[in-house]
Amino acid sequence: MMWISRRVISSGHLAGWDTYLLMTDDQIHWFSIVNSLMIILFLSGMVAMIMLRTLYRDISKYNQLGTQEEAQEETGWKLVHGDVFRPPSNSD
Repeated sequence: MMWISRRVISSGHLAGWDTYLLMTDDQIHWFSIVNSLMIILFLSGMVAMIMLRTLYRDISKYNQLGTQEEAQEETGWKLVHGDVFRPPSNSD
């Protein structure tokens, strides 16, 4: 097989793409932009609602604690934070 280099400029094979690539008027797809913004706002609202609900629940739980000793007691994820550095029980 032999490759021959030629300097032929042909616009015939690219002419079919001109309709899609060259925009004669400054056309903006407003529906797509508004749709994307609405999706972003909706998802951000959902995340904010979940965060606020979690924070309110934690704050109410901490406010119900009677003494300082109860507040310093390890609960939730604090119970397992030491397990990260502990070797497994069945490792030999």
